[in-house]
Amino acid sequence: MNFEIEHLVQWAKRNCLIINPQKTKVMLICSSGLRRSISFPIPNIEVDGNVVELVDKARNLGITFDNSLSWVDEVSKIRKKIFGSLYTLRRIKNFTTQNSKLLLIKSYVLPLFEYCAPLLNGITQEQSNRLQVAQNACVRYVYGVKRWEHITPYYNRARLLRLEDRKKILTLCLLYKILVSKSPPYLYEKFQFRSSVTTRVTRSHDLLLDIPPHNTTSYANSFLLASATLWNSVPFNILNSLSVKSFQASLQLAVSEGLFQA
Repeated sequence: MNFEIEHLVQWAKRNCLIINPQKTKVMLICSSGLRRSISFPIPNIEVDGNVVELVDKARNLGITFDNSLSWVDEVSKIRKKIFGSLYTLRRIKNFTTQNSKLLLIKSYVLPLFEYCAPLLNGITQEQSNRLQVAQNACVRYVYGVKRWEHITPYYNRARLLRLEDRKKILTLCLLYKILVSKSPPYLYEKFQFRSSVTTRVTRSHDLLLDIPPHNTTSYANSFLLASATLWNSVPFNILNSLSVKSFQASLQLAVSEGLFQA
């Protein structure tokens, strides 16, 4: 592996790029059971002659990855940012109208939930509930809803989707862009339509994706399988949308009217 990394370092230098060893980390991603069974020392990984630190978690593009992809730290970080933002907004609540509060939540707070949302398809129900409580707090802030009051009518009033539905819509929109643009190639090549892998061709096979065999929950929750499974559950009239804008609008309308369970 060090031999291949050295090739990468030399390629970077030839192209006037620098790989910073201080910002480079090594992380062994696997299940906790497999990690406990490793009885040999993990060899040092070097970048340009510098030994790279072996870590249990690391940040990449603002997302916290841990060595079992549990997303525990990422969910906690999102909640901390949400409640921190709400604390700031509450300090000016007496100077903002209800419409202004809703606009602030949609433009300032909700993007914190949605950044890289397709990565979080594999979070546990407990983690999902923790994020949902944070979103509920946002709606309560806008309308001054007490903790014991039912929150659903206020979601309808604000025309907001709950996080789980919104996350799945964002996942489907990302997949739509990949399939239509055929890029990036390293993702597009992972997906296959059923019409290309079976001799029994029907109209639906032109739109539905093949689901690879899988044995683990982690693989089932990966973007490849989770997005393909979601895609196959979307009504055909929505899959035939001519643009990502109309695709997203049709999905949101179908979910809000209960015509499609994302």
